[in-house]
Amino acid sequence: MLTNEAEATKLMEEFTKLETKLNEYETLGNTEAYNALVPEYNKKLEALTYYKKQYEEYKKQIDNYNSNLK
Repeated sequence: MLTNEAEATKLMEEFTKLETKLNEYETLGNTEAYNALVPEYNKKLEALTYYKKQYEEYKKQIDNYNSNLK
C-alpha cells in the first residue's frame, strides 16, 4: 500500500482535509455532500491504519534487534 514516509504524510494531509470537510458538511446539514465523501474518507482511514500497523511492526523489529545487541 504505502511505500514511504512521504506518501504517508501526504495521505495524512488529505485525510485531515477530508475530515475538516466532513465536519463542515455535518455542521451545515449537507447530508448529500457528507455522504459523498464518506467512501473516500474510509479508504484513506484504512490505508492509514495499515501504515500504522506496518510502522509498529517495524519499530518492534528494531527494538528486538537492539535488545539482542546488549
